[in-house]
Amino acid sequence: MIHDSALDVTDAREPTPAQADVIELLELNPAHRPRVRLTLKQWRQVDRVAARLTGQR
Repeated sequence: MIHDSALDVTDAREPTPAQADVIELLELNPAHRPRVRLTLKQWRQVDRVAARLTGQR
């Protein structure tokens, strides 16, 4: 088995209010920490949904 670190790169961020709403709805931060660590793929998904909720594209 080969571990490809590019597949599980994570980033800890302090989410914007819109991002925090999406993260709460998706239950991605069950501990309700102010800084949230998600994979970059998850952050992109959160950003897309947050943009739609706030009327941005």
